[in-house]
Amino acid sequence: MTDGFDPLVRRPGVAMSRHLIVTDAVLLPDAVAAVRDSGLRPQPGFTLPDRPWDVSSSGLACCGEVRDADEASAALLCAARGAAVVVAARDPAMLGRMYGDLRRLGTVEEYDGSEPAPQPEQPEQPEQPEQPGSEPVLADDQVALLRLLAAGHSVPEAASRLYLSQRTAERRLAAARSELGVTSTAEALLAFREEQP
Repeated sequence: MTDGFDPLVRRPGVAMSRHLIVTDAVLLPDAVAAVRDSGLRPQPGFTLPDRPWDVSSSGLACCGEVRDADEASAALLCAARGAAVVVAARDPAMLGRMYGDLRRLGTVEEYDGSEPAPQPEQPEQPEQPEQPGSEPVLADDQVALLRLLAAGHSVPEAASRLYLSQRTAERRLAAARSELGVTSTAEALLAFREEQP
């Protein structure tokens, strides 16, 4: 169930897409309307333009029914590229698979058409000062990728040098951007260079 669908989960310096799993395919139009009301731009199907790779700032939401493994893969690719995803499936096993896979890429909410429960107002928390030693910790594989990019290699070149697929390199780059609290690769490289001795 959704509590007034907010397209982004906000953490300090990080925005991560939310995804909706629609429990009944008949409710898909209602879920799409909720996504539209939240300020996103829903589009039917699970195809995105080739460029730019990272569409998280575009406000896109890929919406549709997943009937087979190919459509499930296409929906997951949309999520990996930063789009919000709204999926319905008539097969409960497919819904379960989509739920598990989408959880790796963002927050997943279930949409069952019921009214959202009223949420008590939370008092605003004062902003905590940043603690020493709370700098982002990048994984070794992310550091290796960022070093190659900082040296002037393109993502495909860096992926090849690290014996990775381009898709895996893009995922690692997205994880590094998230860890660094930035939204673009250029910002990630700047933050990475500032952290290096």
